[in-house]
Amino acid sequence: MFDLAIDPAARELPNQGSTYDPVLQGILDSWGWCPAYAVDRRWNYVAWNEAASEVFADYGKLTGRDRNLVWYLFTHPSQRQLLVHWEREARKCLALFRASSDQFADDPWFREFSHELSEASPEFREWWPLHDIRIAHTGHKELNHPVAGKLSLRPTTLMPAEFPELKILLYIPLPQENTAEKLQRLAPSGRWSGALELQLDPAKS
Repeated sequence: MFDLAIDPAARELPNQGSTYDPVLQGILDSWGWCPAYAVDRRWNYVAWNEAASEVFADYGKLTGRDRNLVWYLFTHPSQRQLLVHWEREARKCLALFRASSDQFADDPWFREFSHELSEASPEFREWWPLHDIRIAHTGHKELNHPVAGKLSLRPTTLMPAEFPELKILLYIPLPQENTAEKLQRLAPSGRWSGALELQLDPAKS
């Protein structure tokens, strides 16, 4: 299902109203209480499962620029409260976004976006000229969730072969902070009782 390379010939975004949505949604939902969402090459959220909405943000209510992962991370105070190490996570995200910007250097959207975000965020304005680049989303993410408390997650990036213009970010619970149990408690009652259970060994994280 997943390929680690993007076919350069398949970089164009799907047209609005594309029929890939139900299939993509099914992929995300199959991970149950493990948060997962899909973003396009510009890092706009295009789909997510309910676990991601419970843990990170109510994506269905986001509009305009807020539907962009990078914009939301740098401009919304809620993200600074949620992420225990906000600066570290923001710098990592920015380096990943820079890699996308360089990959699609012929897309003027990236220049327009970086200009607007530089005006909206002093941190983005300071760090963007450093030109840090990161290819893989590695390490672990520590959260201070307003309901569940401390959570520890390991992010991984998947490139679905069916949708080469997208990438899926899947967050697997680590044993620290009883994260898996807390995620299950956040899930709507009985909603994901049959979901695939994933948990990483801390010795491998």
